[in-house]
Amino acid sequence: MEDGEIDSFIMGCWAIWEARNKWVFEQVRVDASNVARRIENLQQELREAEKEQELRSSTVGTRTGWSKPNEGWVKVNVDAGVKEGWGAGFGAVCRGSEGQVLWGMSERRRNMMEPRMAEAEAILISIQEAGRRGHKNIVVESDCKSLIDALKMKETGRSDFHLILHDICCFYNSFACISWNFVSRKYNRVAHELAHWGSMNHGRKIWDGVLPCMAQSLADFDINE
Repeated sequence: MEDGEIDSFIMGCWAIWEARNKWVFEQVRVDASNVARRIENLQQELREAEKEQELRSSTVGTRTGWSKPNEGWVKVNVDAGVKEGWGAGFGAVCRGSEGQVLWGMSERRRNMMEPRMAEAEAILISIQEAGRRGHKNIVVESDCKSLIDALKMKETGRSDFHLILHDICCFYNSFACISWNFVSRKYNRVAHELAHWGSMNHGRKIWDGVLPCMAQSLADFDINE
């Protein structure tokens, strides 16, 4: 079997498994046409990732895209997604100085949230997990610039958004050093995939070392340049 056929087979299994979980956990049937569209979307995401990898590999002199953290640090990429009738999803992936996946997380909640609040909540639950695991030097990356700017400026206020910022600040002492980075959305693909992985499940799922197949493929593309 050729590499492309293997990729298509894996994506087909992944889409069928998602549809199965949709029925088991939500009693919602997903027809074959929707499964086929999901496979097409996964294949398109993979093709785009391959094109970006080729482009980055041809770039001379400067590095673009996702970068590894320094020795002794970990990097946590986070993302969130919200949709009417679906709720809010959060995703995070933590990687070490060699780019290796240390852990990943996906969570879905039924309640709707304002997008920036969802992004802040994604950071909160991610650094809570990082602190629980004993990480001391941590880089947090998000594609929500207004949130990263607010964290860097230690913005205060009385809104629900600022209450989440306050909760994030309460975890500062859990780390020796914490850094906030804004990253382009196209370089935050792994966290994005995990944020939407929860579309078939409610609650939280955590992986150690290896992510679900599509997210793991995107993580591999990040470091194989």
